[in-house]
This record gives sequence, C-alpha cells and structure tokens, in this order.
Amino acid sequence: MASGMRYSPKWTQKPTMNEAADGKNLLIECRLTSDSEPQIAWLVNDAQVQDGGRYKLVFKKESGNAYYASLNVSDTQKKSNTTKYEVKTRNDAGESSATVNSFLG
Repeated sequence: MASGMRYSPKWTQKPTMNEAADGKNLLIECRLTSDSEPQIAWLVNDAQVQDGGRYKLVFKKESGNAYYASLNVSDTQKKSNTTKYEVKTRNDAGESSATVNSFLG
C-alpha cells in the first residue's frame, strides 16, 4: 500500500455453516484478507477451543493477502438451545470477529 496505512483483517466471506446430512458434523468456513498474517481464534459459547478431539481447526494462506479458516466440529448433537460459534481474527492493525449460531453443539 503506497500510503503505508495498515488495515485490520476484513471478511471476504463471513462464516458459513454446513451440517452433515446425519447431523453428526458441523463445518464452519470463512475467508478474509489481511495486510499481515492474522491470528485466528475460534470460540464455542465464549470459550476458546483448540485443535484436537472434537475440533479440527484449519488456517491457511490462499494467495497474496487472502486467508481461509475453518472449524470442523465432530460428534455433534441437536440441542434445544443454540450454540454460539465465533471466529476472531487480528493483526497488528486491529481485529474483527463474526458469530454464527447453530442448534448443533
């Protein structure tokens, strides 16, 4: 950027949910752009989750300043109330977050 201004991460695709036909898996995907490699954190009902167990986290650079992030939740069950899934991203210029809700948790 000629101006030297830095920008916080911007969503190019806000989180979208794909539920497996059997209702046992939930995949949440999003895409963003960032001047520098961003940090990504996934939260389920406000608690940060790590890669492993029921959660598979993917984060990769696609091209240029475009990034892909996903959260795959296995062994899900239908709930009577919603589960909140949130993705937070930040770089040296700022941060951004997006939330989706599902009856699978």
